[in-house]
Amino acid sequence: MSDDRNIKRKLRELKKLEIRLRFNGNAPPGRALVWDGFFGRGKDGRAAKYPPEALAALGREGFKRAVEAYFALVYYELYREAGISRAAGAYDPALLASLEEQGMTAGVNPPFRFSLGERSSLDAKKRNMEDFAKRFIVNQRA
Repeated sequence: MSDDRNIKRKLRELKKLEIRLRFNGNAPPGRALVWDGFFGRGKDGRAAKYPPEALAALGREGFKRAVEAYFALVYYELYREAGISRAAGAYDPALLASLEEQGMTAGVNPPFRFSLGERSSLDAKKRNMEDFAKRFIVNQRA
C-alpha cells in the first residue's frame, strides 16, 4: 500500500518538474505534457505507457529506466520547442518508438547525457557501461 502511494507521489513530483522545466511553472491550457503519455492519460484517451500498477510490478530498476526514458523525451520536447531538435546528440523519439515496436529494445538506450546528466563523471559512465554489459551482453552469451 505504501509502495503504491510512494509511486503516485513520485509521479506527481515528475509532473510538476516537467511543468517547471518546460513552462516555467505555468502550464498553458491545451499544451500536452510528456507525462500524460507516459504515466497519465493523454487528450486522445489512450492508456499510459507506464500506469502506476505497471510501475509497481517493474520494481526499482524498472521504475528507474522508465523515468530515464521519460526525461529523455521531456528534454527532447524542450529542445524541439526551443528550435534545436536536430542539434548534435538529439534523437527522434518517433524513430525509436518504431524500432521498439519492431522488437529492437536492447539497442535503444538514452545517451549518457540523459541517463547520467551532462557533467557525469568517468566513473559513473564506467558503471553505466558495466551495467549495460551485465544486462545485455552477458545475457546473449548464455
